[in-house]
Amino acid sequence: MIFDYGGVLSYPPFHRELVELGQSSGLDEPSFFKLHSNTRGYYGRSLAEYKQHWLQMADALGLQISIAAVEELVVLESDLWTRPNAEVLELAREIKGAGLGTAILSNMTFDLLGRLREKLERLREFEVQIWSCEEGIPSLTPGFTAPA
Repeated sequence: MIFDYGGVLSYPPFHRELVELGQSSGLDEPSFFKLHSNTRGYYGRSLAEYKQHWLQMADALGLQISIAAVEELVVLESDLWTRPNAEVLELAREIKGAGLGTAILSNMTFDLLGRLREKLERLREFEVQIWSCEEGIPSLTPGFTAPA
């Protein structure tokens, strides 16, 4: 059985949490959400650090954001994705107990994957783990265009 990580094995961030994340960036809410949505297609690529991509997207959108703010955004956002969905994790454990293999196939940044491995030991229970950042495979987000 193959599971995605974000929104399946973990709970996604709530809108109000993203608003709070935006407030911590120093950007107004519309600018933050524009920047945030423009980083989603990049989320699983490994061609450059995620922090650098946030800075490049801000520059392309004509937004001013400090490197320190971006670094904090990456840490805070990563923490929002480290809330395990206990019911789905238990289902995966039951499937494995019934003799079937379990795997994770998910788009992911290196920043977030590092946090997951620190915080969620239960991920080790999945025999196969394929993370886009480690494979150098872009996210399949509609409308995403890979940088040249």
